[in-house]
Amino acid sequence: MNENSEHSCEMPKTSEIEIAGPSIHYCKEYFNDKGKLFAGNGEYESQVNFCPICGFKAPIQIEKE
Repeated sequence: MNENSEHSCEMPKTSEIEIAGPSIHYCKEYFNDKGKLFAGNGEYESQVNFCPICGFKAPIQIEKE
């Protein structure tokens, strides 16, 4: 974990050179959004209720409309 997040997971690499890998590379709980989890790939991020890598449940869940 780094100083900018509480929860932080990275998808394990399957090889050094990946042509088509997982669409999610990491899941983080950012300091400014404490309690919300975001899964992303370095270009896009989405808020999630559970970490897709380890299953950690976000303390703040996505609100249903």
